[in-house]
Amino acid sequence: VFSLIDGDKEKKTDNYLLFYGIENIKTEYIEKCNNYHIPYSVIVKKQNSNLNEWVSVYITLNKEKPDAIILHSITLIIVSLVYKLTHLKTKLIIVEHNANSIKRKSEWLWSFLSLLFSDWVVYLTETYKSELRKKFSFFSYRNAKVIPNGINLSVYLPDNTPKHDGFRLTMISRFTKFRDHKTLISACQKCLGKI
Repeated sequence: VFSLIDGDKEKKTDNYLLFYGIENIKTEYIEKCNNYHIPYSVIVKKQNSNLNEWVSVYITLNKEKPDAIILHSITLIIVSLVYKLTHLKTKLIIVEHNANSIKRKSEWLWSFLSLLFSDWVVYLTETYKSELRKKFSFFSYRNAKVIPNGINLSVYLPDNTPKHDGFRLTMISRFTKFRDHKTLISACQKCLGKI
């Protein structure tokens, strides 16, 4: 989200960030919001719970009255649609980036609702979009766009350090159970001849 904000060079957009998830907000995100002078709120979701958090999200949306919602957590599609139905001028943009291969039935339902009711659905790759097309072939996908993630070259620069004989592994994602890091570490060990 901070890349989107950085991209608004002329500062034409007022932003409000709502951090929602099962983890506490990172200190670095709070610092960025403070440095950018962006108001924000945090709603921590409890395991196997939705209703109370959804009410909190709706209250926050109703208080802030956004012209557009850019939703990065498809789990909030229901509450966002309820808000959109009660505030018809609000645009709803869904950014889908959870791997289709591990989606639960409820997440496929949310993807379906996104295509049906949102103003725009954004996918990060053509492959992701084609996987959705296979699952829901009856949609026109007129409201679906592919916008690849870019790399902010003012932050991430080419590595000009001398090459080494070692093995370098980079993970750009959250460390969560479904990513199966045990297998990844085991595979690296095998590749390096450590087993």
